[in-house]
Amino acid sequence: MSQILSANLSGFIPTEVSNEIIAGVTRGSAVMGLAKSISMTTPEKKFNVLAKGAGAYWVGEGQKIQTSANEYVQVKMVAKKIAVIIPVSNEALRDSTIDVFAEHKTQIAEAFAKKFDEAAIFGADSPYGVGESILEKIVEAGNEFTLGSVVGQAIGGDVSDLMALIEAEGYDVNAFAAPISFKNALRKAKDDAGNSLFRDITKDAPAELYGQTLGYVRNGAFDTTKSKMICGNFDYAFVGVLDDITYKIATEGSVGNINLFEQDMVAIRATMTIGFLVVKSEAFANLK
Repeated sequence: MSQILSANLSGFIPTEVSNEIIAGVTRGSAVMGLAKSISMTTPEKKFNVLAKGAGAYWVGEGQKIQTSANEYVQVKMVAKKIAVIIPVSNEALRDSTIDVFAEHKTQIAEAFAKKFDEAAIFGADSPYGVGESILEKIVEAGNEFTLGSVVGQAIGGDVSDLMALIEAEGYDVNAFAAPISFKNALRKAKDDAGNSLFRDITKDAPAELYGQTLGYVRNGAFDTTKSKMICGNFDYAFVGVLDDITYKIATEGSVGNINLFEQDMVAIRATMTIGFLVVKSEAFANLK
């Protein structure tokens, strides 16, 4: 039988509900949907990233074949805690932990997804450190292109020039990230023959631009004052999630303009631990 919430003022959210919340965060976060997922069982994870591939050589008759090996660099991803606080009625304490968190799982997942994307894309209130977000890495690499900066060029050409910044560094663009508000501009992106370069999302396939995946940032995390759209090779961005989501209950104090004691409410704080790392600054570009 499920535990009554009031019997435990802190602990782990039940596994079945925790898994649903994590799945909801993954669906709601544009970065999680595009970046490479790394399995994490501890808050720190070291892994190797390919820095240089093996070489090939011309071999003359009777000559010794040269050998070479892939070159790797070791990187470390550190997971950080993201918390969301949800005020609920005191009566909720009489319910089981499964019932309470099942009822609020969508709200919790949406809050986690928005907070993570804000940090991962723009570095907003980021626990990962200054300069570690995608946009900060882009600025470091100098890979920015201004929409409409080429006189007479349509948006399709601007996007192509944006991609060229990454291609000049030797990387292929494999995904874009943009807010819903940019869809109108993308619908007007055409090739020289007048064919659309943009395909919107369907029930069977994600949205695409120039044949590459376009992930919508639907959760309000995209800062349109800093970017219209970001593109890159997201094989060089990594994300890892620890399975357990913890909770803690507060019965006194204030949450925003809610006084818990006066309004006979409690606040449940849920905490999720997520790692994020960009390993190639030059593999990303920003459309300003």
